[in-house]
Amino acid sequence: MQQPVFGSASFDSLQYHFFCGDLFFAVRLQRCPSLDHSSAWLVDGSVRELVNSNERILQGERSFLDVQTSAMSWTVPEGTGRIEVRSPTGTPALQIEFTPVTEIVWDFPTGSHLPDQPVIHQPDLECRVTYEGATHAGIGYCKRAYMEPPRYMGYVFIHGISDDGRTKLWTADAGWGKSKYDYFKLLGPDGTVQASERSDSYQQWDAAYAFIDGRKVAVHIEEIGRWETQLVSGRMDSLFGNRYCHMRVTDGERSFTGKAYKEYWLGTVG
Repeated sequence: MQQPVFGSASFDSLQYHFFCGDLFFAVRLQRCPSLDHSSAWLVDGSVRELVNSNERILQGERSFLDVQTSAMSWTVPEGTGRIEVRSPTGTPALQIEFTPVTEIVWDFPTGSHLPDQPVIHQPDLECRVTYEGATHAGIGYCKRAYMEPPRYMGYVFIHGISDDGRTKLWTADAGWGKSKYDYFKLLGPDGTVQASERSDSYQQWDAAYAFIDGRKVAVHIEEIGRWETQLVSGRMDSLFGNRYCHMRVTDGERSFTGKAYKEYWLGTVG
């Protein structure tokens, strides 16, 4: 489950986030044709930005993802991946180790994807995050997508975990150019993945809905903290936002609560 090298297409998006009790951590690498973006932020009672940079992201010579910026190092070979986020003085602000448990790969249904450019989802990473001298165990998520991008795109995405950590869900409602892209996935305690048909899921600002095997699944979120940035160059202007949330899920006759991450993007790419 190693990550491919970074920069495999003119649009390359790699994100990780981690739920560790009441702490939340998020990191991202983003390449667009005219700019690079790297970021790290966390929620520890309040939202704290660690990195928000358009510095060029440098891929090493190894055959897997191995990148450096002045503030971050990412190494994701087969097995355990590692990410370090450094303070302006160079000391570690975050040290993250993670191991994928489940990996789900599918072909992207829209855009200019080549056969060797699938979308990679790892919805139940086992992680250990060292922050302010303490190490916290938790559950994380990874999404990787790389392609030749459309000029215009917009999407909303939610990943959530139940309070007991046994159930995970992830869902998107997206427009890529003139194409529509929707999905809703549930990962149960036994490792079984259930999915809606593409036509049977949709989102609103604080909710997501789907029909899976004839039953209605509803996800409601309540924001705890938000981090936003703009990705702007002479060729593009996009709003990229992230929300850390409480989550309440009704799945047929069953209901549960948990935490969720919501991501949204709206604008041009170039």
